[in-house]
Amino acid sequence: MKNVAHIHGICLTILLSSTLYAQPVQVCATFELFPAGTDLGLDFELSKFIFHTVSTGSSTTTPSLIVEETRNVKTLKIVADEVEITLPCLVSSVEFIAVSDTNNLVEVIACNSNGDLLRKISVSNNKLLKYRIFASDIAMLRFIGKGSVSEICIIVGGN
Repeated sequence: MKNVAHIHGICLTILLSSTLYAQPVQVCATFELFPAGTDLGLDFELSKFIFHTVSTGSSTTTPSLIVEETRNVKTLKIVADEVEITLPCLVSSVEFIAVSDTNNLVEVIACNSNGDLLRKISVSNNKLLKYRIFASDIAMLRFIGKGSVSEICIIVGGN
């Protein structure tokens, strides 16, 4: 089994045998290492999280996933209508820090591997806040609406 530990904004890959599940490991995707203004395109992978733009709305020339600095924190600016983030493995909780754009609502939907809705929350503020979604077998998150996310973390192992 391959687990990833988050250390000072850099993800370090650790190979663990199947007998070493006792210690849970936090796996995070953060954007601190990217300069503000970095265009990550429509699709990319970071720390085994796969980011995929589902809908760009009316404009296909505007980059949908851009690193920006929001309140002195590097965030991934989502200007697409919908972005899916496939998690490195199935988990029972996902923690993330997010903010909606002014006067906008961002829905964050936790889905199973079939894309079925497990849980949904709304981000409707203009402050970076930490959120956590709990459900069995979360495989992906869908961000619907315009906003920013600075960190997405899961816990693997510990079984």
